[in-house]
Amino acid sequence: MTDRFKFRVWRPNCILLCTNFGPRMYHFDLLNEALPLSKEDVLMQCTGLKDKNDKLIYEGDIIINIRSPNSLGSEYKWIVEFGEHETSSDYYASRAYGFYAKQIGFDDEASLVQIYDEIEILGNIYQNPELLEVSTKEQK
Repeated sequence: MTDRFKFRVWRPNCILLCTNFGPRMYHFDLLNEALPLSKEDVLMQCTGLKDKNDKLIYEGDIIINIRSPNSLGSEYKWIVEFGEHETSSDYYASRAYGFYAKQIGFDDEASLVQIYDEIEILGNIYQNPELLEVSTKEQK
């Protein structure tokens, strides 16, 4: 679980997400030059979990659970977030704090553990905003 303390940064108007951090929260570009973080940078923490392709899952990732298709056979898309969220089981319903997934186009929230069975990362909210769109097929 040492991956839980990894971060990546998204810099607006930048093509790449950087995951290389050095001392004092500098990140490094492709040329390995240190760049200080700026106010517009968005930090995303790693969840410590990996998808079915062994890729680390971070806040802001867009994921699908390929074992839980909807009634039309397509997978639901989720955004990985951190914060307070609704959690439930067969025995209780309450609020929790931590990493969770929010279903795109719906109000559903789930702990990552609840949907972790077969997760696959499709992209992230910064580099793939088109994945945030919900087709009419998915809404039925």
